[in-house]
Amino acid sequence: MRQIAFDVLGNLLEHKPFDDRAVGFLDRCPGCGEPKIPEHGTAVCGGCWSGENGSGFAAHEGDLISWLDSLDEPERGPARTIDIPDSTTMTPWGRAQTATRYAHGLFWYSTASHGGFKVSLKRRRRWPPALGLWGMDAGPGWYEEDVDASIVVLAEPDLFSGRETYHAIEIARSGLAPWCATVRAWLDETDAGRRARGLASAWKWGHAEEFERGGSFGDASGLEVSWSRIGDGLTITRHYPPGYTVPRSPAAIDLTPAEYAKAAAQVQA
Repeated sequence: MRQIAFDVLGNLLEHKPFDDRAVGFLDRCPGCGEPKIPEHGTAVCGGCWSGENGSGFAAHEGDLISWLDSLDEPERGPARTIDIPDSTTMTPWGRAQTATRYAHGLFWYSTASHGGFKVSLKRRRRWPPALGLWGMDAGPGWYEEDVDASIVVLAEPDLFSGRETYHAIEIARSGLAPWCATVRAWLDETDAGRRARGLASAWKWGHAEEFERGGSFGDASGLEVSWSRIGDGLTITRHYPPGYTVPRSPAAIDLTPAEYAKAAAQVQA
């Protein structure tokens, strides 16, 4: 179950550019959020380019993310994904290809190989100490997608779904990182932690009979995908031939007789 949570949270966050909260930068200026046509051959409107709406984009040498993070203003609505193919923005995992802005000082970056969050010091100082004081292997303020991103999900409950919170808690319980024990204590002993557990529990039992997708392996014969039932952790493996569309997670899966027998054996054990 821990490995499933590890895989699923990474998938959830890596696929944020496809979230229905995200709005493409071509129809909304990423600076002010207004539906304006980009000017000057850039992704921003004229007011944001010149500085009329704050610190001007032109002063940041074409680095869209550096400019966005310099704006000293409150939250500006839902997350928006920005395609940055010519970006000069570097992450611990290479040059950024896309960025999703969740809030001021909080970005999700995707690269060719990996991804993760970048959270400003000012924003991290507002987090509970159990979540905000850890130094991450990727560097100050960087939270890689597989494990450390769970801290961001738990520290910013208003920005993430019950599903994301559930998998973040599963990773905290797994002991995969040095911070896990401290975060488990925070979940058990604080009001904020108990609220996070409540959100996760509500999502889990609302989807108890569904399956989450875990790891997969593909070759010429097709794709082998592992699935874990949310309510009890029953794991199964399904083979999908080439050209077959794998169900979107979480998925309702009808068990075969052999899989029912496996479920019964797990219960007896």
